Amino acid sequence: MGVECIIYLSMKVALIRGGGREKNIRGVLELLEEELRARVKGRILLKPNLTDHKRSPANTSPETLEVILEFLSDFDEIEVIHIGDGSGGAFFAGKSTWDVIREMGYEALKRYPKVELVNLDELPHPIEIEVRTVRGPATIRVAELNYDFIASVAIPKTHDFVIYTGALKNMMGAIHPEDRIKVHGLTMDDLPYLESRSPVPVWLKKFLRGILPAGLFAKMAWHERVYLASVRKIHSNLFAFLKVLRPDFAIIDGFWGMEGNGPVNGAPYLHDFAVASFDPLAADALAVRLMGFSPEEVGYLKLLAEAKIGALEGEPLGDALEGLERKYRPHRLYYLQKLWKKLHP
Repeated sequence: MGVECIIYLSMKVALIRGGGREKNIRGVLELLEEELRARVKGRILLKPNLTDHKRSPANTSPETLEVILEFLSDFDEIEVIHIGDGSGGAFFAGKSTWDVIREMGYEALKRYPKVELVNLDELPHPIEIEVRTVRGPATIRVAELNYDFIASVAIPKTHDFVIYTGALKNMMGAIHPEDRIKVHGLTMDDLPYLESRSPVPVWLKKFLRGILPAGLFAKMAWHERVYLASVRKIHSNLFAFLKVLRPDFAIIDGFWGMEGNGPVNGAPYLHDFAVASFDPLAADALAVRLMGFSPEEVGYLKLLAEAKIGALEGEPLGDALEGLERKYRPHRLYYLQKLWKKLHP
C-alpha cells in the first residue's frame, strides 16, 4: 500500500501515443498487464484528480475511468473498487466533493461491478506529517487509505506553484481539506496577500529576477513576498508528504493536457498520449518531458529522485517519445516558480 516508504527499483514506463483516449489508456495497461494481474487484488482505490469544483477539463474524465474499469473487469481477485478524491476546489468554493462527483458524471460508473464512489474528505485523517509554513512549523492530517492497491489517475498540467502537477501531487486529495493550504507553506490568513497587485510591470520584474541574487530579489518583491515564501517551502512539504503516501501505480491521461495558468484555469492542450508505470515518479518525469519542461526543475520530483524514492528515468515500453514532445505554455508566474532552487529550503 502507498503509505509505506518503498524504494523503487528500475521500473518500466509505458507510453502509447496518437490513438485517442481509449486506445492510449488501454494500450499502456496492456503493456503492463502481467504485472497488474499479479498485483491488483483485494481493495482497490482509483484516485482521479477532481481539483476543480465543477465539470471541467481540469478534472479526470469519467471516460478515462471507464477504460480502466473495462480493463479490470475480469480481474477476479478484486474485492471492491473505490473511486474517490477530496476536492480542494470544492472546499474553497464552499461545496462538497460529492458535488464535483455528480457534476463530472461519475455516478454512472457505479454500473460497473464492485465499484463504489467515495469522498476522501469524509475518511478519518489520523496520519500526521510535519510541514513548514511562513508562520512556523505545522502539522497536516492525512487519511489512512486502507487499500491493497492505489492507482493515481491524473492529467498532465501546469501548476500555479510547482510548475507541474500529475500523478504524485494528485495524492494531495488525501490530506484534510483544511490542511492542504499548509503544504503550500501558507495558512488561510495568508490567502488575501496572494492577490496583491504590483505596480511594477512583469517585464521589469523578470529583468530584475535575472540580474539580482534570488534572496535579494525575494526581499524586494513586496507584492510577491507571500508567493515566494510558498515557492521556498512547497517542494519540501510535498516531499515530506510523498515520502509517507504515494500511489502504487500511475496512469496519466494526456489525451488533453493543460497549459498556462493551471491546474484549474489553464487552457486544454490536445496532446493524445497516455503514460503508466509502477513508479509514479518515472511516469511524472516522462509527462514533464513531453510538456517541454525538465523533471529536475520541478522541485518535489527532484527531491524524491535524490532520495531514491523512484527514478526520473524508467525502462521504456511502447511508443517512442521522439516527435511527441511539445512546449506547453507555462504558468504566468513560472519565472518566479523557477526560484525554488535558489530559495530552497
